[in-house]
Amino acid sequence: ELVYASRSLARLTEQLLSYERLRNRPVVKHSQHFDDFMAQILSAIAGKIVAEGVELSFSGKCGGAEIALDPVLIEQAVLNIIDNALKHGGDGLKMITVTTRKDKTYLYLSICNDGKAIPVSWRRQLFERFEQGEAKQGMQNTGTGLGLAIVREICTLHNARITLSSGKSRTCFMFRFLR
Repeated sequence: ELVYASRSLARLTEQLLSYERLRNRPVVKHSQHFDDFMAQILSAIAGKIVAEGVELSFSGKCGGAEIALDPVLIEQAVLNIIDNALKHGGDGLKMITVTTRKDKTYLYLSICNDGKAIPVSWRRQLFERFEQGEAKQGMQNTGTGLGLAIVREICTLHNARITLSSGKSRTCFMFRFLR
C-alpha cells in the first residue's frame, strides 16, 4: 500500500507541475506535416495499445498540409486522450480510431473509441482539474484528474478548440486547429 501511495503521489506531483508549467510557458511552435506527425505519435504508442487488447486505426486525410504547433505539447494532449480511453473505456473497449481531415480554414483531429460512454452529466467537468471518470472494472482509479485539464490548456495555448461527443457506441474527442 505504501508503494502504491508513493507512486500515486509522485504521479500527482508530476501532473501538477506539468499543468502549472503550461500556464507559464511560451509555446514553441514548429511547422509539421500534420498526418506524418500524428502517425509518428501513434507509432510510438501502438505497442502499449495493442498490449491492452485494443486495436488502433489511423486515417490521415490532410495530405501534405502543414501546421505550426508545439510538438511536445500536442503529443502530450494526444497521449492523455488515449491513456484516458485505456483507463476509462471499460471492458467493451476494442478500438481506438484516430482521424485527421482539413478544410480551407482548419485542420481537425478526432480521437474516438468504442468503449464505455461518458455520461452527459460528467462531460463539462471532465476538463476541470482533479475530475475523473470511472476506471475500468477491476482497476483502481490511478489517474490524477489532471489529464484533460492539461489537454484543455494545450488547446488554449494553440488557439485550438476541443469538443467531446459520447454515445452508446462511440466517444470522440475532436480538436480543431486554425491553419
